[in-house]
Amino acid sequence: MSTKSRIYWSFAGILLIATWIMFRPIDDPVWQITTDQDKIKAKKTWLEYLRAQRDTSFIPPNIVLILADDLGFTDISINGGLLVETPNIDKLADEGVNFINAYSTSPICAPSRAAIMTGRYQNRFGFVHQMQNRYPRNRLEVFGARRFIDSHPWEIRETTSVPDPSAMLQQGLPAGEITMAEALQWGRGYITACIGKWHLGKTRGKFPGDLGFDTHYGFYNSHSLYAPEESPGITDHKIDSDWTDPFIWQSQRKGLSAIVRDGQEIKEDGYLTDRIAEESVKFISENKDQPFFLYVPFSAPHTPLQAPDSLVSVLSPIDDPVKRVYNAMILSLDMAVGKIMEAIDENGLDDNTLIVFTSDNGGAHYTMTTDNGPFKAGKTTFFEGGIRVPMVLKYGSMYNGIEYRGLVSTMDVFTTALRAAEIPVPHERKIDGLDLVSLVGGQHKSRESLHWAVSDSHAIIHDGYKLIRTGKKPVRSRLYYIRNDPFEITNLKEEEKEKAVQMWKDHLNWLEEMSAPLWPGVVRFKELDDGEWLYFDS
Repeated sequence: MSTKSRIYWSFAGILLIATWIMFRPIDDPVWQITTDQDKIKAKKTWLEYLRAQRDTSFIPPNIVLILADDLGFTDISINGGLLVETPNIDKLADEGVNFINAYSTSPICAPSRAAIMTGRYQNRFGFVHQMQNRYPRNRLEVFGARRFIDSHPWEIRETTSVPDPSAMLQQGLPAGEITMAEALQWGRGYITACIGKWHLGKTRGKFPGDLGFDTHYGFYNSHSLYAPEESPGITDHKIDSDWTDPFIWQSQRKGLSAIVRDGQEIKEDGYLTDRIAEESVKFISENKDQPFFLYVPFSAPHTPLQAPDSLVSVLSPIDDPVKRVYNAMILSLDMAVGKIMEAIDENGLDDNTLIVFTSDNGGAHYTMTTDNGPFKAGKTTFFEGGIRVPMVLKYGSMYNGIEYRGLVSTMDVFTTALRAAEIPVPHERKIDGLDLVSLVGGQHKSRESLHWAVSDSHAIIHDGYKLIRTGKKPVRSRLYYIRNDPFEITNLKEEEKEKAVQMWKDHLNWLEEMSAPLWPGVVRFKELDDGEWLYFDS
């Protein structure tokens, strides 16, 4: 064979190998999710114990958990919001407790919701990343997405291993976890309802009806349209600068974004925030004579931006159309909260109802809808704008406009609900949530620490200090004394190196108790801070 032929065939071989590598599927069986039968057995034993110990002479309080979606701490007027008044949410605070230092367990929604439902850090059971509806199929897709798609400020990860379609379907809350709904249902015979966004699973075994809810109205995905596109009386506004917005609009009300009732897709033309409120009011009225747990996970004010024309026109003084529609959605949310509160009052349930209002994470600043006021950054980051959230608790007439400044978490709702119902907290697993009533009343000392971890992104709050670390090489770190510097202005990492080292050691000890992620993430978020890009996994 001539030299020229050898060169030709060598080049052809190299090209063939390179093509095989680029087009070869990167599905990996390591991401197959297996059911932990021991955990399921322990759960069943615990729930049966609760039912056997049930005291029918005790009348427990009704429990209503209202969860906003991507609502920033300063998006409501009680916390300093300036663009729109939220009188109904403010009234809850005026008649209850406003938690000034409340945090979500994650800066993104699905993991945060998993912790709320279980009272546990989602890291304990591997629900670390956002659930995915699509992964790259091969290295060529990864290369093309990273090189040729303008996804700023998001970045496609250099993925070399992904779940196959069957494993992707199994993503969600593990069946062995005990949900708030299950504990209340088995422990006290509560009637339970989830009315709104689920986003904790997308297949049989992981739907609301499989995890303790007697009824569900809403949708399964991270988003859905508030009304069919171009509906009369509804303002639609698309955000050109937000890379995620086109994907959300493409979903319409199809597939996981379809509106369902107890698993069956239904036709729904009403504005979703209003419909969630109406379904909640109906549930309250129909179940006023028995203890109920009503979980109301609104989708507002998560994108897509859609709001009733009547509310958009009220906010015409807001020049920016993005902020105008966004705040109209918050106004609609507040009105919906008012309808739920009114139903509780009109049915004579106010004195025996525990109400919690909070958000799954901070405001989505990358959509240009909110800047989270003076707090730094927003959703997807571990800065205060991403994880500090509004939280209000009202329990009959027990409180009257108290501000609580201790460190609390959205996962505390689980323990609070169980304690109010006099249901013991599961002893066969670690429960991280605390009882908010005991905290406010001084029967339990304030929490000192909270932890966050998503792949190479970490944060720790301890005794007023907050450490953020992102990346591997190089590691970017920030240390703030947020007790006096809540807006994260002064980085103390050089001045207080020993403090940062000790906090990181404590965090590593915490990580040893956690489980590995059950599935990988696809993107990470870039945040420019003090001249450096910090990367937050999601």
